[in-house]
Amino acid sequence: MYSVYLLRSIKNSQMTYVGFTTKDIRERMDEHNRGLTRTTAPYIPWQIEVVVSFPLSINSFGLHGRRRLISGGQPPPAPAAPPPFRKNCQRT
Repeated sequence: MYSVYLLRSIKNSQMTYVGFTTKDIRERMDEHNRGLTRTTAPYIPWQIEVVVSFPLSINSFGLHGRRRLISGGQPPPAPAAPPPFRKNCQRT
């Protein structure tokens, strides 16, 4: 299962975090509250606000669409295209 979740910091109720995992949600929550996730560590402890789970067969686009729906934000930006390969590049 994919689980998309919304956390709220108990320390600072204005701070929220949206994440997704294929792990058990209790195990993932424990990782957040032990400070093992760099982006959430400064605001521990966290509490779960919402969890939505989907079967593993869901495609990536569908997952990001549901994550955007829950977070109320924009979809993640598309990765930048790599620079064209040029053999024997030199500084200009």
